[in-house]
Amino acid sequence: MFATLCGEVIATIHNCLVEPRDGRSVALFHEWMCGAGLLYLKKNAPGIATVFTTHATILGRAMAGSGADIYSNLRSINPTTEAASHNITAKWSMESTSAREADAFTTVSNITGEESQAFLGRQPTSITTNGLDMRVIPDLSKDRTLPQVRREKILEICRRFLRGNLPGNAKIIAISGRYEYHNKGIDVFLEAIARANANLSGNNDNYILALCLVMGGHTGVNEEAISGNLQATDNGLPFICTHHAWNAPNDSIINNCRRLGLNNRADDHVKVIFVPAMLDGTDGFFNMTYEEILSACDAGCFPSWYEPWGYTPQECAAWAVPTITTDLSGFGIWARQKMQSENSDFKGVEILPRRSRSYEDAIASLHKSILELTTSSSEEIMRWRANARRLAEMTDWNLFYDNYYQAFYNALTKADSRVERPASTREELNRVLQASSSANLFLR
Repeated sequence: MFATLCGEVIATIHNCLVEPRDGRSVALFHEWMCGAGLLYLKKNAPGIATVFTTHATILGRAMAGSGADIYSNLRSINPTTEAASHNITAKWSMESTSAREADAFTTVSNITGEESQAFLGRQPTSITTNGLDMRVIPDLSKDRTLPQVRREKILEICRRFLRGNLPGNAKIIAISGRYEYHNKGIDVFLEAIARANANLSGNNDNYILALCLVMGGHTGVNEEAISGNLQATDNGLPFICTHHAWNAPNDSIINNCRRLGLNNRADDHVKVIFVPAMLDGTDGFFNMTYEEILSACDAGCFPSWYEPWGYTPQECAAWAVPTITTDLSGFGIWARQKMQSENSDFKGVEILPRRSRSYEDAIASLHKSILELTTSSSEEIMRWRANARRLAEMTDWNLFYDNYYQAFYNALTKADSRVERPASTREELNRVLQASSSANLFLR
């Protein structure tokens, strides 16, 4: 209903303010939830050009989340059958219809383009890669003064939570994103650090603090857990989660940490802290923003199984933090292609191979990378930070926004075929967009 209402409002604005001046309109709709608005315009205001962007297909996310290797079997998948089996027929129907009916259809990466052609029945007319406004993200690859202050604060808070010593040289590794245990590679991450814990046992020099910054349901901070009280325990075991997780007995992160022996015991060299709260500075544990915590880390780990783009590794690199992503991530594929075109490996952003690889292979590869990090010198990590930041600077919106211009131009050209008016020109489109307040905000 909301999407349809948005379509009605857009049509009204176009009819009252744009069409009387012989103007043109482009309406951009993101994801299947907005599809009804696009379909309303197609029927009731055909003069308005429409663009539909999908950031992930509903069927791809559902199938990957259930463990399916969709990219190795795209041609053999029957979308209608699979949508029914995952009980998402209505959502898939809206998404596929919107993609087919839009004047221009875009996805955020080539890998999602492959998926869309197979699942939605249409190849994207252009790829609208996700960018960052790098002007608002400080370059912390050289001056580490502020991140060091944040790092010391994090270690102090975590020592109290862990009820024990955590060396100042411990490597801080973060994983973050939506709580999709398999799709986001949280399963691979926990398996890899559990093996690292076994490897580092008896080694007095190398420690890892693994921060699972994955938002999940909770009922508030666990005061006993964060108190530092030596007598307080989680059913006789050290705490893992900082908050009262919703349905904790069935929580995937907590249960698998216990299963893998990641219990935060005194002799463990890998400590895991799960923070399910939104990190907006008032979470009750760190009371720091996500960006403040991320900038203090030694690495970000995002071994995703399904990741149409991947803002988390992209942001991680932008904050000058060495980053691990995968070749099933849109950002990871883009980064690999950029490294090849620049004839540089940009060590500092690692592309973990997961496509057509086994689960065990992924764990082994990540385990190796984590062990390399723990034994790397601060000088090496500083070089990785600079490389990560340099790659992230190539994802600035100034470099990517032209993809949207192309999509808008394609949509206007197609819309012109439905009504009698002179054909659009690229120069005219630039003039129209640059005169609008929304475009000025985006392009400033």
